[in-house]
Amino acid sequence: MTSFNLIGLFLISLTFFTFVCFAQEGRLIVDKDIINTEYPTTNQDVIALYTICNVGEGTAYNVFLKDDSWYFEDFDVLEGSLSAKWDQILPGQNVTHALVLTTDTPGKRYISEGKVLYQPAPFSPRRVSYTTMIGRIDVVPFSSSETRNEPHLMEWLGFIGLSLLFFIPLAIYYLRITYKNKKKPGKKEKK
Repeated sequence: MTSFNLIGLFLISLTFFTFVCFAQEGRLIVDKDIINTEYPTTNQDVIALYTICNVGEGTAYNVFLKDDSWYFEDFDVLEGSLSAKWDQILPGQNVTHALVLTTDTPGKRYISEGKVLYQPAPFSPRRVSYTTMIGRIDVVPFSSSETRNEPHLMEWLGFIGLSLLFFIPLAIYYLRITYKNKKKPGKKEKK
């Protein structure tokens, strides 16, 4: 091979490498979160929000979200769907999907990740991206949720009563000092 052929082969491979490495593709980041409560209770709506962000330089095509981490024996779907589809997500664009669930049995639940399938370019093979995991959630009975969120009036009344026991001697001391300071020295009587 001549040196011109080697240089030509090198330039062709460099051009191909540049197009492969710097191709404009869609890249998705997916977040799953419970947005309405920190401590879910029985028979309370739990809202799960999915946010899909395209952080790539190109459009993501045929985006399909499917989440099987909400087990049917534990949760009932009230509104929304466990799957969603978008034809395309433009670069820098965010899309959201909401799901309303409820449960009637207390206990610990483990919510794993969901799956998102998409094409980073129009005719490319599908890629898989996963949502963030919520992890373990504790579903508490509604009665124990009431005790956690009640105003604790008896505790506050006890605190005020004990505070008064502290301030009563302080008030007596203050009144005694001010009474002594108001007394003016008079003339002493002779005997």
